[in-house]
Amino acid sequence: MLESIERGPQSFVRRYSERVLEHREYCERVPRRELGAEIDALWSLDSAGGAREQIIVPDGCVDVIFDLGGSRPHAFVVGTMTRAERVASDQPMHLVAVRFKPGVAAGWLGLPLEELTDRELDLAQVWPDSHRLVERLVRAPDAARALELALVERLAFRTAPDPWLRAVVREVCAVAPARGLDALAREFGATRQHLTRRFRREVGIGPKMLARVARMRRALAAVESAPRAPLAEIALACGYVDQAHLSNELRALTGHSPRELRELGSKSPSPSVLGVLP
Repeated sequence: MLESIERGPQSFVRRYSERVLEHREYCERVPRRELGAEIDALWSLDSAGGAREQIIVPDGCVDVIFDLGGSRPHAFVVGTMTRAERVASDQPMHLVAVRFKPGVAAGWLGLPLEELTDRELDLAQVWPDSHRLVERLVRAPDAARALELALVERLAFRTAPDPWLRAVVREVCAVAPARGLDALAREFGATRQHLTRRFRREVGIGPKMLARVARMRRALAAVESAPRAPLAEIALACGYVDQAHLSNELRALTGHSPRELRELGSKSPSPSVLGVLP
């Protein structure tokens, strides 16, 4: 049985907006070519402290995060999320992490992702040698680069993602999927039930939830990038039936209405960081 760890101030992944930022530096690195098909980004967060409050929203991804600050550096896995969380912290941070694309992390971690959904897990439970990697990153002058090299070294030992599943993930995440789940399953030679089981095992959530998350991320990006655009237009462009559908879904997945999210975004000194779904 895997033992989850409590979510805490280190859950600084999947940001939508921040109310207060002080002495903060977030940076993303595009992974090198051999990792690019499976890894969305390598990212780091350095903060000298200062009160902050964040809304962490689902993105369909799994992150492995290395907390290199403090007296006890450690690493943990953040599973696929189905709901937003609000996190407040005033502690200094030095994080470096890898964000896996949907349908990929199970092959790197060696366990069904449904066991990690809405949970955090000590990385040592799935990578017994993770303490050596933590020590390596602590010593490295560029921890993100060192993590990237370590992932390249592990590439040969992971289970490669199934091209069939990746194709289904792309279809599920499309703005206007050409087929419903039943037709999509038949096209790929599976039943709807089999498709859902595969998703829960290898993505962490079912295809319907992933489609909702992908649509929500598109809506957040549109709400933030076009603050004066009518919400009804954003709703239709992002695949919602109407503005009410958009509002209900954003409230369900983020805890806020579109207008509240716009207000939060307007108070943020820097743009939000949105994960990229395939």
